Amino acid sequence: MDRTIDLFSCSKADSRGVVVMMKKGERAGLLDCWRSRFRDYKGKYHVLLSVDMIDRSLVHDILASNCIAGLMIVDPESKLDPSEALSHDGACPNPRSVIGSAKVNEWEEVGEICVRVNKRVARSIYHEGCQSVWNEGYILPEGLRNIDWKMQILYLFNSTHIDAIKKCHDLFNVPTGGASSVSFPFCAASFGVFSTAAGSSEICHRRSQPWSRLLDLTIENKDDLCTPLTGVNVMAYLPPKVYNGTAAHSTRYLMLCARLDSFGIIPEVSAGEISVLTSVIALLATTRAIGQHLEVFERAANASDRHVIVAFFDGESFDYIGSSDAAYDMLLLMQFLSLLIGGTFKINLQTPILYFLCNVVPVLLRFEHIAHCRLV
Repeated sequence: MDRTIDLFSCSKADSRGVVVMMKKGERAGLLDCWRSRFRDYKGKYHVLLSVDMIDRSLVHDILASNCIAGLMIVDPESKLDPSEALSHDGACPNPRSVIGSAKVNEWEEVGEICVRVNKRVARSIYHEGCQSVWNEGYILPEGLRNIDWKMQILYLFNSTHIDAIKKCHDLFNVPTGGASSVSFPFCAASFGVFSTAAGSSEICHRRSQPWSRLLDLTIENKDDLCTPLTGVNVMAYLPPKVYNGTAAHSTRYLMLCARLDSFGIIPEVSAGEISVLTSVIALLATTRAIGQHLEVFERAANASDRHVIVAFFDGESFDYIGSSDAAYDMLLLMQFLSLLIGGTFKINLQTPILYFLCNVVPVLLRFEHIAHCRLV
């Protein structure tokens, strides 16, 4: 397949269809399957439309239609209006995200140094669907990624290919001479891609391994059919401090966080990348300002007993992988610390690292929004 074409959605055997072009505001042809123009044709269509045309009502009409074989998406001729809704995510992204199952306000005593450990873990934002819409730019409530399109979708960004399709369409599929319909021959298209029918993430990941593909000549020569999601979280404590005292740690923390990722249904083209960049830039500018006045900031932080944690979470678009991983690591540290304090191991608890774990980590666990950093 040419690199200037991206194909996503599932491959279907019946992928042939007459090419039609849609312009903004045109819905009549879609609603009647263009039968008034193609009176002798009873098959399906490939619809060419620009990205800026994708809105809630159009997607609803496309999904309700039974005469569309596929979509051919192209870039708009003019720049997108930044005020228009263009998020590929849902109204409440990650509605089924749940971190842990600890009871609310469950407190327990852990040794003499860790006075109180709040084991309250961030709960799901949504218990029964989307209670409060916070992604105002959504196109569909459930998100474009999470629906079954039941058709193939092509993203075209090579101007030569797009012009060829438009010329073919105008030559054969547009009525001329005052006529209202066209007859054979038509300009049609057919595209597809071989699907390995993975069946599940486990099967697909296994088929991605080099040893399983030695004798399989039908799979493309690459090792990323189903690679696991990986990423790196970056966290910084301001001001940095080594805790070597014996008194209980009472410092309060404010967490400033931003996500490092977004997603879109078109490969390598994400509608959410700008929001990620603006969030990261704003947080970097904040930390830079703190760094330029670090001595003043540190004196104020120590005097008020309030510190700041800066966090960049990777994987937030997929069920808050980044922030939930950070919370999970903190829980593991606390479980390990409980073993140390409980007498299983004879360790000097006044060492700086153990004192830090005992006093700082419990404070971090008290953040109710550890998994709710949603800058969109």
